[in-house]
Amino acid sequence: MKKTPYIGLLLMLAVSACSPQPQVDEVQVAVIVSLTQTAAALQNQPVPPAEAPATPQPSSDYQPLSAEECTTLNAYISQSVGFTGEITSPVPFNDYVAEKNGDGCQIQYTATRPNETTSQVQASLATLGWQQDNIYAAGGVSGSITAFRNSDMLCMYASQVQAVDENACPTGQGYILCMSSLPPEALLDTITLNCAHSTNP
Repeated sequence: MKKTPYIGLLLMLAVSACSPQPQVDEVQVAVIVSLTQTAAALQNQPVPPAEAPATPQPSSDYQPLSAEECTTLNAYISQSVGFTGEITSPVPFNDYVAEKNGDGCQIQYTATRPNETTSQVQASLATLGWQQDNIYAAGGVSGSITAFRNSDMLCMYASQVQAVDENACPTGQGYILCMSSLPPEALLDTITLNCAHSTNP
């Protein structure tokens, strides 16, 4: 007896139904297992060591002398010049040779007889162990600048000369000659010390 096409089709469907088919649940389980294994592998990775905190850097290259240091320096120089200087601290400090900045303690002396006052201030600094650093030196008829060093301290020195009578030597042509012709008592000298500790000696 021949099998009809209909019976053959039924047999093919029956065989296909008996074959194992992947289930949706099995696919989801496989994905979950894969993700779990990946997460475990990442957790086993070595953790890089934490970087050490950066060392704090000083806020400036120079810090002013302490109040005690500045007062003591002023008191010693005042014995030589005959009057007490005016202290202002802190003030901006500029090391124009090293191109560094910070804050300093300023002491200012104003008097006539500029040559004598200048020599008295500089002699007092030398007695205390301050040494002049000529690399900072410059000057002219209207004043001079230089610096003194002592250990980690730097003291900027400025001497500004002007006539006691502001109208004695008008600015312009002939000013230098006029200033040079005035006697010491007709000149007013302002000496400014700006002293600081180097934070990078």
